[in-house]
Amino acid sequence: MLDCRYKPDIRTALGHAVLKYHYTDYLGEEKFRTIYYLFSREAVLDGSLENFAKGLPKLPRKRAQRGIVQDEHQSIDESFLQELDEYREELARAFKRKNPELDGDALTEVTQRTLDRLGTARIAGVHHATHLAYRC
Repeated sequence: MLDCRYKPDIRTALGHAVLKYHYTDYLGEEKFRTIYYLFSREAVLDGSLENFAKGLPKLPRKRAQRGIVQDEHQSIDESFLQELDEYREELARAFKRKNPELDGDALTEVTQRTLDRLGTARIAGVHHATHLAYRC
């Protein structure tokens, strides 16, 4: 299990592991209980992962001038909003390159609509996949 309070980075992800299990761990009754009461559907619905996360040590936050976080820790919300801003900027540049006649308002509108539609499609896809997974 990875500590997801860190910004995802394939090069450092394994360094943020808080629990590691091997498939042979399912053979031992005590280990199996630990795994089951943390990851089973019922346990997750009852908040097992949230309760586990509350027990993790607090991460120090180093702030620079202007309030910018210096370390690699970033909340999910902060990370998501930063990534969304980067996508918005990249989309706007691409739209402007292909459609130089777009003014600021039109560019903002088309960029935001595209992001809204992508977000809706993603949420619908996750909901559909989750529904299928739990139906089985």
